[in-house]
Amino acid sequence: WNSDSNCCSYRSEIIWEVFVPENAPFSIETINGDIIIDGKTDEIKAYTISGYIDLSVSNNRKADFKLSTITGTVYSNILSSNSSDKHNSSNNIFNRFNGGGKSVTLKTISGDIYLRKAE
Repeated sequence: WNSDSNCCSYRSEIIWEVFVPENAPFSIETINGDIIIDGKTDEIKAYTISGYIDLSVSNNRKADFKLSTITGTVYSNILSSNSSDKHNSSNNIFNRFNGGGKSVTLKTISGDIYLRKAE
């Protein structure tokens, strides 16, 4: 409660933890939130307007990665910088990982993308 303006103000945080079956395709979208994905997944589509996306994948996974951010940065410890199957354009990256496979699309407008090796 703010006595100066006779108005109330609330700040809250909602955390959703969603479980999907192993090797199931899924998509997720949010306007103002972060997305964290780990585990054995199939095809992925993840989109956020204002937030980061963090995906952990096994080193032997086969995937076609499509990563896009407008004002953020892509960080990865698994994508090879000398791969012949890699195409970069500004903050858009396409990479056939381990020869390619299921589509993994990660897009954010004002956030970073983290693509990392699962531990």
